Amino acid sequence: MILFSAVDFMNKSGYPENEGATGEYVQQFIYRLPKKNHEAMMKIQKQFNDIFRKHGVKNREVFHLSDTETVGPFINIANTILSNQNEEEVLTALVYYRDRRHRDDLVLKIQNDENYRSILQEFKDLLTPQSGIIIGEFRRLKV
Repeated sequence: MILFSAVDFMNKSGYPENEGATGEYVQQFIYRLPKKNHEAMMKIQKQFNDIFRKHGVKNREVFHLSDTETVGPFINIANTILSNQNEEEVLTALVYYRDRRHRDDLVLKIQNDENYRSILQEFKDLLTPQSGIIIGEFRRLKV
C-alpha cells in the first residue's frame, strides 16, 4: 500500500486522486430501454455521473451496445439480452473503484443522497418493463 503525504493528492473522500480512475474493482450494470427513452436516459446518466463524482467516484462510463458481429463460436450478447432489437437498446454503465472497501464506502454515501434517490425511480421507469437490471462486480486480475 502506498501512502501519500501531500494533501494535494487527496480528494475530499480521502482517497488518492489517481486511485479509482481505472480502479481495481468495477461494478457493471446492463439494462434495456425503449429507443424512444434514449434522450431522457442520457439526462439521467449525466445526473448519475454528477452524483457519483460528488461522492468520490473517479470514473463512471456509459456505453451503448453497438451492432455486434457474431464470430465463430461466440454468442452475440444482443441475442441474449434484447427481445426486440428494432425498438430497444442496451446500455452498460461501468463504475470504477479503488477496491471493494472503497466501493462499499461510496455506495453507502450515494444511496443516502437525496438527489440519487429522487432520480432512481425515474431511471427505472425508463427501462423496458419487466426487464430488470443485470449487475456484476469484478476485481482486476494481474495477467
